[in-house]
Amino acid sequence: MTFTPHIMSLRCPNCVKEIRDTECLSNGTYCLIPPKQDINLEYDVTDEALLLENQYGRCVHEVVKD
Repeated sequence: MTFTPHIMSLRCPNCVKEIRDTECLSNGTYCLIPPKQDINLEYDVTDEALLLENQYGRCVHEVVKD
């Protein structure tokens, strides 16, 4: 079995700039998809911070998985 941590995201380079700026990384390359509202109710974290933390976790996993 292979375990690869990731968060569901979508590409949205054509989204409105305000959405890309608040909910995406890399100008629309990675955008959160629901249930982000549930996360925001539970924790005081921005969408950008959540995406960055998950990208970091995936990178760490790739380095130490062996």
